[in-house]
Amino acid sequence: MCVFSGELQKLKRSMVIRRSKAFAEGTNKNHISQIRLYITFCCYFKLRDIEPETETVCLYVEFLAQNLASPKAVANYLSAVRFLHRWVGASTESLDAFEVTLLVRACYMTMKHIPNQKHPLTPDMIRQLLSVAQSQVPHFPVFKCAVLFAFHGFLRISNITPRSPAEFNPAKHTCRGDVFQADPGLAVLLKWSKTNQYGQNSQLVPLPKTKDPALCPVTAYSELVHLIPTRYSNQPLLSLPVPPGVPITPVPQSWLATNLAASLESMGEDSRFFSFHSFRRSGASTAFQAGVNFAHIKTHGGWKSDAFWAYVTGVTTGHTPVTEQLALV
Repeated sequence: MCVFSGELQKLKRSMVIRRSKAFAEGTNKNHISQIRLYITFCCYFKLRDIEPETETVCLYVEFLAQNLASPKAVANYLSAVRFLHRWVGASTESLDAFEVTLLVRACYMTMKHIPNQKHPLTPDMIRQLLSVAQSQVPHFPVFKCAVLFAFHGFLRISNITPRSPAEFNPAKHTCRGDVFQADPGLAVLLKWSKTNQYGQNSQLVPLPKTKDPALCPVTAYSELVHLIPTRYSNQPLLSLPVPPGVPITPVPQSWLATNLAASLESMGEDSRFFSFHSFRRSGASTAFQAGVNFAHIKTHGGWKSDAFWAYVTGVTTGHTPVTEQLALV
């Protein structure tokens, strides 16, 4: 037996483990659901799933086109089928056939995709929202801090809190120790985001101290710290009060979404048109209306592409246009 066989086996195990982490958790879940749909389609119509006929692939593309919202989604689902074949070492010849390529191209030409963008809220609407929420949301400073951090920081809800307490990871999610005093305001260290899933490039996002205390994230954070004092630097940014001795856990995203919807309905707004992502769009829209440089908006929101244009143009959507210039100093 080779004297290096033990080390070689150890190296192989390490290689397999590392390769299993090639994709983020969310991407793995998407692959699983997309591959499951493809296999179910083939089983239902009694078609071969691995190395299928070109016509089978075309029929699947047509099925996707009739059931998905956008041509890009069709291409993504087909890409998952291609990934399955490469994973099992099967040929992708039929998946790359000219007929398939032509049909996917036709999807882009014929499918009219209207993005389901949530409406922004003007600063006046946010003031009204917080005024309503103050009397009906339990532990209101937690909700207020989430709203104003998202608005001023152009943050996604995943930047603020995980989907569930069980998913909280201090190395990935925002903690109290990631919020710094940066006179005259604050700065938040983002260690992970939708576009930075491996934490290669941490981002320091400034939050201003505003002249209007009702919309000031610095005031909101002070109220949060007063309600729930910081115990440890790796404590979740947002949590609810707990008795002594009980572990502190982050509020789930569903808690924020439920209270946002209830507050909007109390304002007379249809909550279906809004989500916590509205605050990210609202912040970018307000900065645009205030004359902030495009490059600064893009950097502040962590946009890697020009997708931010959809946030700052054409923002009336049946509601009051964002015209108020928010004082950021």
